Amino acid sequence: MPSPRKDEKEKDYISRCMSSEEAKRDFPDSKQRVAFCHSKWENKSKGAYEYEDPKTGELFYYSRRGAHRKNGRTLIFKGRSRAKTILDRTAENYASKKNRDHHE
Repeated sequence: MPSPRKDEKEKDYISRCMSSEEAKRDFPDSKQRVAFCHSKWENKSKGAYEYEDPKTGELFYYSRRGAHRKNGRTLIFKGRSRAKTILDRTAENYASKKNRDHHE
């Protein structure tokens, strides 16, 4: 499935994703496909480590740093994602809920 590329605008990514043969095959219904593409855009930086496909420029996110491959190519490590990791968000949500429960 297509992934957002570095510096790609949302509109451009959604268009590319919607016209992808793989996305069309997996999501023949255009409503499902557009939902998938928007979800992929929204979740593009959920992982903690960012990698780039050297040929396509697509970005991939992983929770662990290491050697990752996509489409037969070794991905290039770009750095830590600017977004908070899932664990960071989970810890913050837990602390926030604990505070709310304590004050009620």
